[in-house]
Amino acid sequence: MKFLTIFLSLSLASVALAQEPAELVKLRKTWENSQAEAKKKAEEIYRSKNIKANKLYHEELKQMKDNFMEAKNLDGANAVDAEIKKLIAQHGKTAKKSPLDGAWQYTGKKYGWQRVLIFDGKKLIHYTGKVEEWTQKDDIIESSYGSFKVDPKNPDIMHDAKHGNFTVTRIKL
Repeated sequence: MKFLTIFLSLSLASVALAQEPAELVKLRKTWENSQAEAKKKAEEIYRSKNIKANKLYHEELKQMKDNFMEAKNLDGANAVDAEIKKLIAQHGKTAKKSPLDGAWQYTGKKYGWQRVLIFDGKKLIHYTGKVEEWTQKDDIIESSYGSFKVDPKNPDIMHDAKHGNFTVTRIKL
């Protein structure tokens, strides 16, 4: 009987404690909302700073890869390329890519020669290993190799924008 009395007393006490004052409930809810807002802002700051750090790291890696390629250090360039791929796999694509990115075959119409060019972001890598930046004004892409104009009917083809002496075709792997 004593056990039943103690059990009932504890049950009534817990019900009484469950009925909290409205002011307390309101204050707790305000505090919880404040905590959630602070957490959301902190996550946004973290995400923003993390993206900036990843972009900077990616740009530095690309520059290092270019330097190794210019020095004809294939092992170094491959190691850096592996790090770039790892960064992208872990953190997503952080750097803006160009729609021109990839390998292109440069074909001279007059003499029938062919060369491979690689567009990588704003870099153009020549078949000789030379790396340069290319620019775009309106729909013309400029480099030391010439002026390219993307074919409006087929974005995988570019033509000589000045004299029509060459065609550049995207190589599909």
